[in-house]
Amino acid sequence: MTIRSSGGLSDADIDRMVSEAEAAKDKDEEARKIIDLKNEADQFIYNTEKQLTEHSARIPQNIKDQVRTDISAVNEAIVSENAEKISESLERLKNTSMEIGKSIYDNNDNSSE
Repeated sequence: MTIRSSGGLSDADIDRMVSEAEAAKDKDEEARKIIDLKNEADQFIYNTEKQLTEHSARIPQNIKDQVRTDISAVNEAIVSENAEKISESLERLKNTSMEIGKSIYDNNDNSSE
């Protein structure tokens, strides 16, 4: 970032403005990280809920319940705006949602035999 004196700013004012901008940069990066995580979580929740709906008959109830519990945890983490909580709960949901694919695949194997 470049700050130039065009209106009679002193060197001290320019230095202060530069340091304020650098301090805000860290906050901005953290805010962007949270926004990106929230977007990723929202998209993953949407896709997971879509799979639950489309393949409901092939997915055991215990897996559906666990996935819904994990979706709720991700939604709570999103509201908290805590990057670590969002990441952890999203990772749990990703792991649990893999069970949806396994169930669908297993049911396809069983029905084709």
